[in-house]
Amino acid sequence: MASSLKVGDNFPEGVEFSYIPYSKEKEDIKTCGTPTTYDASKEFADKKVVLFSVPGAFTPGCSVRHLPGYIKNLSAIKGKGVDIVAVISYNDAFVLSAWSKANGVKGDDILFLSDGGAGFSSKHGWTRGERTGRYALIIDHGKVVYAENEPGSDVTQASAQASETATEDQALNHSHQNRIQRSEFELNITEEPPTSDQLRSILEYVGGSRAKDVVEGARNEADAIKILAQDPSKFRAPVTVDWSNGRAVIGEGESEIIKMINQLPR
Repeated sequence: MASSLKVGDNFPEGVEFSYIPYSKEKEDIKTCGTPTTYDASKEFADKKVVLFSVPGAFTPGCSVRHLPGYIKNLSAIKGKGVDIVAVISYNDAFVLSAWSKANGVKGDDILFLSDGGAGFSSKHGWTRGERTGRYALIIDHGKVVYAENEPGSDVTQASAQASETATEDQALNHSHQNRIQRSEFELNITEEPPTSDQLRSILEYVGGSRAKDVVEGARNEADAIKILAQDPSKFRAPVTVDWSNGRAVIGEGESEIIKMINQLPR
């Protein structure tokens, strides 16, 4: 039976992924490197790691919103003491290598690791059919300090908390999700509208007078909740939310998002 990882667990022994190390000689997307085994259990043992999973390389949501957020804010993430940022997918190492090249990622800035056959993900019940699911783990010297899984369709999840994270166009709304654990701070990115409770919180953070900016046609909080329940497409993404500290940014105010990140404790 699959057993989800949770905060406080040790990162499992024997976890291996396949990947193609960056090589300047083979940085052209039309060239292929040689896959090698990445011993995640060993490599993560003495480092702080942000590991996020996507259903597939080159998929629209992951390519347009999910991965770019990590790339754009990589320095902010690393500035929180993160040693390794890695993305995993069920795709093979060749596809993931091509995805990294297509996004201009070089060196070990972000590791593109293949969870072949979704072996690691399925062991912990974090899959979407045959694909890897959307989830995020933060491992600090071999210990899981954050874990979140988002089931459902078209949910772009990439969350990380105070001491480790950041994402950009990130913006997008915080949708319903299966929260495994929550720490002092977290930024979550999803593509689905928020639940009624989450919408109430968002409007509490930004002020009820901005209901129309969050839900099209809404005059107040009650109106926003009613309209969203009837027609989820009325939600006006993106909205970036710092749930634990009670802050939200409406729209693509990246400078505000970065400011939010920079206020976080190291």
